[in-house]
Amino acid sequence: MTFATDDDVSESVAVPALRREAHQATGMILVQLDTTATIAYSRLQAYAFAQGRTVLSVARDVVTRTLTFDNLPL
Repeated sequence: MTFATDDDVSESVAVPALRREAHQATGMILVQLDTTATIAYSRLQAYAFAQGRTVLSVARDVVTRTLTFDNLPL
């Protein structure tokens, strides 16, 4: 059985906010590409992988509008 420690608490508090940012970015990509949420999230993951970045860092760029997917090649 695993128990939460004090070290785990700070990480678990941040997780919902990080997840929310990824969901928000997925929604923004969905609109930009006029596609489904599944495809939008897949594009987010693929872009992050291709750039050697985390999904979260790319999601932040999408949410802050420094990166848009509507002008990227398919």
